Amino acid sequence: MGEEIYKYIDHGGGSANRGNHIFAKKAENIAFELRREIALLLGIKKYDHISFTYNATYGINLLLKGFLKRGDHVVISSFVHNSLLRPLHYLSKVRGVTYDIWECDSSGLFDIKTLEKLIKKNTRLFFFSLHSNVLGMALPLKDITELSQKKDIALALDCTQSIGNYPLKLEGVDMAVGSGHKGLYGPTGTGFIYVKNPYLVTPLIQGGGGHLSSHLDHPEMSPERFEAGTLNMEGLTGLLSSIRWVKKHHSKVMDMFYLLFNTLKKMDKVTVYGDLERAYQIPILSFNIENFFPSQIEHYLSTKRIICRAGLCCAPLIHKRLSTFPLGVVRVSLSCFTTKEQIEEFLVQIRLLTRKKREELCSKLH
Repeated sequence: MGEEIYKYIDHGGGSANRGNHIFAKKAENIAFELRREIALLLGIKKYDHISFTYNATYGINLLLKGFLKRGDHVVISSFVHNSLLRPLHYLSKVRGVTYDIWECDSSGLFDIKTLEKLIKKNTRLFFFSLHSNVLGMALPLKDITELSQKKDIALALDCTQSIGNYPLKLEGVDMAVGSGHKGLYGPTGTGFIYVKNPYLVTPLIQGGGGHLSSHLDHPEMSPERFEAGTLNMEGLTGLLSSIRWVKKHHSKVMDMFYLLFNTLKKMDKVTVYGDLERAYQIPILSFNIENFFPSQIEHYLSTKRIICRAGLCCAPLIHKRLSTFPLGVVRVSLSCFTTKEQIEEFLVQIRLLTRKKREELCSKLH
């Protein structure tokens, strides 16, 4: 990825849709190829309905604020990330949008019947995180899609955790959003949205685009409809390279995941959250150790050069279902680079922790 970004900069660094010279055309080709690769990963045909954003948070804001009208009702789920929860809460204050939460059980599982009961006359949007960034578990997408089509309710998905980690088929979905820096291993500051019918979403910003420069109105066709201003070509170049790399190297990560999960869940004093033996899992799990704060575990592991994430992980609602609010959990995320030796060393350190007392750990860390 780094080599491709350097090559792009060193060989001209052109901007897409900004002229007919060779460097601009090379940049346009990068953008075209990247839209096509993302469309393939999403399982959709209309790659020209993929627009680039700075990240998933920007894309979520764009979709919410461009689609929802005053008085609309939205349903989200317990898996929701603050990148969706906070802008939706903001719209509830300034635009009168209301929302309900589709709750999972204490294992992270959902009942589609309870979702149907949340539908109101003014329900206009289901907006869900397809995979939990805390549990790695998936929502029942087939059932949700069927219900949304039956009730004529738009369906939007945050695929940030899913894309690159799980095969997607989103032809029945109306909108989707994702980031480039997670399961796609791309640069930060890259993301995308997919909108099946772009004319149902009002653009968030307008400005230069390289097309129809004589017109005062911003171009209405997709993808330019949502892409005012210069694209982050360095980031997009890196993302295209990383996607092509991931497609060749991602096959064994779930083997490493289940090696970790199947050992960790059997340990005394260790709680692993969620029903992770179901299908559709991605390589994320969360745990706690009896009598330790998650932050203590995170810090101890970091001294052993093992990097985890402790706390609420920007997803407070799921912790209320898991009874881990407000301290949260320790989250482990595996990647293509994770080795069996690293998993084994992690498990060694967890076994050592289960034999320690909190006071003993605190004294050693300080």
